[in-house]
Amino acid sequence: MKAIETAAILSLLLFTAGCAGFQANTELLKGRTALLRGKSLEAIPHLEQATMLDGTIRYSTLLESAWTYLGRAYYEAKKYPQARQALERAIAANEDDGFARLYLGLTLARQEDHDASRKEALLGLKILNDALEFIVYNTADGVYWDPSGNLRKELSSAQRDVTAANPSLGRLLERLEALGTAVEEEIDLARLDERRDRDHSGNGDM
Repeated sequence: MKAIETAAILSLLLFTAGCAGFQANTELLKGRTALLRGKSLEAIPHLEQATMLDGTIRYSTLLESAWTYLGRAYYEAKKYPQARQALERAIAANEDDGFARLYLGLTLARQEDHDASRKEALLGLKILNDALEFIVYNTADGVYWDPSGNLRKELSSAQRDVTAANPSLGRLLERLEALGTAVEEEIDLARLDERRDRDHSGNGDM
């Protein structure tokens, strides 16, 4: 009897965990969609809910988490203290989250902490560039990522500008924000190209 009760409890726990994971993914997708449409205030409640359910869930092979997206939404909403807290949570969970590093750098710049800002932004750019290089040359899906190589060139160029002695801060922040958006868009472009190839291949087999 005890064995049956234990099995029932385990089944319930697994079912609950599965439901929570599904809900977290759903909230993450809703929040990300709103964020990419420029609706950061609309994105925040969805992303807050995602982090409460499972802040460590990843969206893509670039390893950005629900905490990362929440930090970015706060950043876009100019809620910099909250952005910093969320992005630091993302990095604490995964030191190789390039998006979190980049946006923490941007957040620190907005808070006038320029030395720390430069360090985090530079590390974020390097991690993102290295991640793209790895995907392109070491994964089966790499053919769909940054096929022109322009995005990786821009990431490398931005690293040089961040380390410049006296960068124009306003212009540099705009460039880094645009780069963050470009890398984010590349995730969707790669998936779209892969899906088109798969669909085309499937139709050809008919």
